[in-house]
Amino acid sequence: MTVDEIKALLQELNFPSRRITEQTAFCILALADTSPRRGLLAGHMCLADGARIHDILNFVRQEIGRPVAENTRESYRKTSLRPLMEAGWVIRHQLSTNDPHTYYRLHPDFARLLTLPPGLERDGLIARLRLPERRRAKRKLDLRQDVPVTLAPGEVHVLSPGRHNLLERAVVEVLGPALLRHPRWSTWVIQLPGWVTRTAL
Repeated sequence: MTVDEIKALLQELNFPSRRITEQTAFCILALADTSPRRGLLAGHMCLADGARIHDILNFVRQEIGRPVAENTRESYRKTSLRPLMEAGWVIRHQLSTNDPHTYYRLHPDFARLLTLPPGLERDGLIARLRLPERRRAKRKLDLRQDVPVTLAPGEVHVLSPGRHNLLERAVVEVLGPALLRHPRWSTWVIQLPGWVTRTAL
């Protein structure tokens, strides 16, 4: 398979779009490679038997022709291999946290998917490996927008953008009404450092 075909497959499997990169495709191509090689871990004849990060980087240099620096191994580990492991498509073999012989392999089902021609068997395997669609992330607060604060029905004041004014709004719209409903709380709150100015307002 080509890099573009790998990326298209990842998209079909609902892999997070920000992780569908050439680097991730390189990792999959390396772990699927069955060509006999030297310099691998003992008992491993090819990368498909299990590859270290170093082995994957060598594959990218030698087979794809990309000049990959050795200090990029952390990027490969965190932004490509880890998400693939979380998806269940890559398996890590590790005896301890700092095991120098840690290696990675494709899950057998994922490895088989890469070899299947279009058809019912491939479609069924894709359906089984496909990740559930992620819900849309909740909209993040836009800190560049003005912060409206409701003091009373029909009385709205607009504060400048910023996290500090989001806190001001919470004090006025949430904490203030709560203290009015439970006056005894105000004595306790005023004694807290940093709240004296707020409650005095």
